[in-house]
Amino acid sequence: MIVQSVKDRRWSMVVIGGLLGVPATLMIISGAPLSILFYGPLAELEECRASAITEQSRTACDSEAQGSMVDWLSGLLGG
Repeated sequence: MIVQSVKDRRWSMVVIGGLLGVPATLMIISGAPLSILFYGPLAELEECRASAITEQSRTACDSEAQGSMVDWLSGLLGG
């Protein structure tokens, strides 16, 4: 859209496209590697939630996942 707007000399569309389109594109592009990076811990959380019957067990899954996520990140960062 930005390229076509520049060709057509529609400068307001270039600005709007740049302000909205570029950050949105960067979010989509950066979201894919992040989802791959955090797949392991999030898959464990989903498995735990799928087997949880009560609300108390779901809460336990969430708290356990937070602890394992912190441990996983500290191991990833070498801490």
